[in-house]
Amino acid sequence: MITVGVPVYNNATTLRRTVDSILAQTRPADVILLSDDQSHDDSQRVGEDLAAEHPTVIYVRRPENLGQTLNFHWLVHNATTPYFMWLAGDDYILPTYLEQTAARLDANPSVVGCVSQVQFTVNDVPSRLATGGEPLAGTPANRIARYLDCPAANARLYGLFRTAALAATFPKHHFHAWDWASMAATLKYGTHDRVEAVLMFRDETPHQYYTTLIRRDNPRPFDRIFPLAPLTRELLGRQRIPLDPVVIRALLRINAELHCTYMEAYHPWYGNSVARLLRKNLWRISPARQLDQQEREASGSVVVNA
Repeated sequence: MITVGVPVYNNATTLRRTVDSILAQTRPADVILLSDDQSHDDSQRVGEDLAAEHPTVIYVRRPENLGQTLNFHWLVHNATTPYFMWLAGDDYILPTYLEQTAARLDANPSVVGCVSQVQFTVNDVPSRLATGGEPLAGTPANRIARYLDCPAANARLYGLFRTAALAATFPKHHFHAWDWASMAATLKYGTHDRVEAVLMFRDETPHQYYTTLIRRDNPRPFDRIFPLAPLTRELLGRQRIPLDPVVIRALLRINAELHCTYMEAYHPWYGNSVARLLRKNLWRISPARQLDQQEREASGSVVVNA
């Protein structure tokens, strides 16, 4: 059984297309849960109409604005089916999305989440394929390290997941890159898989927009200078991810990367000197390079001198 949670905020013009794409699935969703976070456009009317037309659609309007993170949190924590996914109110999926991703979870209990290839669009015109949805296997430490080394566009957030694992790892409060924290933590519980066909279409947000969110997301000065400090506290504290050296390397690298991004945007005198030098050397601590080398040596494709 599958629940699709749709976080709604001012999606009146696209919400029906989103829900219609879920209703058209070859493996139907058992529940389509719409959580309207106090939209001030016509989303309420569209959501109520959809719920009146289709028995599997449930529309809920939040009594107060939760913000994106807590709206996502409410959706997954109100799902009662074994499988769950989010689908944004301006995105849509092709008819076999649930069938193909659920088949991967059905066939392999070690797979905790599966996404398809994702096509970004701008004004409904295809722009580029999303990054950040590659399969992740290996030990829990290795797959977490590989993910943190390059979460990129984080397409996997909109994959189909085992509900229990996703609910257990979702942050309880808002901070910058909460979605990276959630996805990294799910890798404690299992692997991530990917269907190679393009089955999801997402509206593309300009990359620089996320940099502007840092000051809003992280009110504390230290957490602005080091934007992934809250993510690091979440993963090492509440989530207790493995304290493996390769994970520590990944956390150091991604914290340094986002530190550089923030300083280059808001303190160019620093960004043009120290941050630029630091960024040039970040590749040296890339855990992916270390893991690739180890895998090549283990497979015998690299000769190691005695």
